Amino acid sequence: MIIEDSPTQAHYLQYLLEQHGYIVSVAENARAGLNILAAHLPSLVISDVLMPEMDGFELCRSIKDDPRTKDVPVILLTSLSDPLDVLRGLECGADNFLTKPCEENRLLSRIADIFANRRNRDHAGSEFNVEVILEGKKRIIRSDPVRMLTFLYHSYETAIERNRDLTKVRDDLRQLSTHDTLTGLFNRAFFEEELQRLQLGRQFPVSVLVADVDDLKPVNDRLGHAAGDRQLRLAAGILSGAFRAGDVVARIGGDEFAVLLPGADELVVAEASQRIRTVLRELNASGDTRGLSISIGAATAHSGDELTRALKLSDERMYQEKFTRKRCLAKEDVSDEYEYEVSLPVLGIVSGPGPGQLQRQESEPPGKSQILKSSPEAFLVDYPSGKPG
Repeated sequence: MIIEDSPTQAHYLQYLLEQHGYIVSVAENARAGLNILAAHLPSLVISDVLMPEMDGFELCRSIKDDPRTKDVPVILLTSLSDPLDVLRGLECGADNFLTKPCEENRLLSRIADIFANRRNRDHAGSEFNVEVILEGKKRIIRSDPVRMLTFLYHSYETAIERNRDLTKVRDDLRQLSTHDTLTGLFNRAFFEEELQRLQLGRQFPVSVLVADVDDLKPVNDRLGHAAGDRQLRLAAGILSGAFRAGDVVARIGGDEFAVLLPGADELVVAEASQRIRTVLRELNASGDTRGLSISIGAATAHSGDELTRALKLSDERMYQEKFTRKRCLAKEDVSDEYEYEVSLPVLGIVSGPGPGQLQRQESEPPGKSQILKSSPEAFLVDYPSGKPG
């Protein structure tokens, strides 16, 4: 018999049990359940704890105090989050408990335990008293050993599961606080924390790469945001696959990504940039993308006070590449080769009035003759007066 004041919960439990061959009756509250018990003894009672007028603890005590019904096993539906709830369950004579919402396998397992332990109790002998002190109060609990051990074991099992659930929630919250939900990469907040940490560290040189998905807005406008999200996830996969395990690959804006490479010099970041371009060319050639294009800029810092400037330099180089690409595509006589060519202004972290001061040297917007092939050398930071420092 199920005693549950929630029709939804009652029908759910009834359905599960009837699916496994049990004949189930339902009472909407404790009083109605006692009336059914007076007319017919079920093999088992499953009762909610939180009910109006008479709760599950009181109901269980009434069942166990009545000589006609005292041998009917009772399972209580409760969270049992408080140790006092466990003691109240033992005091009222409950045989077992289930946490809500009930899982099918756990429900069937508890019922099987009830019937198995009832046979064991027939051979276990008399009940005994246990003295328990909780919150400074002494309580005497009378129970047979099998029922008490079963109840306490399942209480312990529930506590472990609850702790596991809390650990998972904590891990999920940590993941949400540091990662971008769409791409699974690190988010901007984590990127900025790592940037500050590296500024104070000793892992120099540190390289920075900034990447931007080209023409994402037209994709969203023509094909919908689901298509745009697919482009972003694809770009994230390409970027994350191009770097080392210890590098910080992050999505820092709508269509913008950034990477921190501790202990990586200009050549390392240039090689990573080339890997991105190679994979992108192959995917576009195979037709696995909708013409995905990514603009890239990179720079390297050799000390902490240069790192923020290197990030700015990377961003400028990325936008210069984007500008050059759009100029090339706009020309009618652009060959297929131009699709993978870049043009970079002369940018670098150079020595000046202060250590590692950023200066920008840039000629007029590049013409066709100034377009450079994409290569590792195209991404090296130019230090006209030698290594900064």
